[in-house]
Amino acid sequence: MTRAPKIINNALTKYDKSHDALHIFFFLELFSVDDEEFPGIVIRRAVRDDRITGITILDFSRKDEDLLNNLLPEFDFSGLHKQIIQ
Repeated sequence: MTRAPKIINNALTKYDKSHDALHIFFFLELFSVDDEEFPGIVIRRAVRDDRITGITILDFSRKDEDLLNNLLPEFDFSGLHKQIIQ
């Protein structure tokens, strides 16, 4: 079951509870490619300029916020579990 999208930090987020996957979209309109840069964390980058256009975090409920903040310091994951998983 996929929950309705929420807006968090100016990004569209969608949590798929049945697959425990969090999808974060920053620029939906840009053509992007995906790469699993860290285990269970897929980074979507624009083909044109390599900026991050989205992130998918697999097994989101089991990921530690400190780990996410260390792996992706340009984003603030503080309190995200509480906002997403209710």
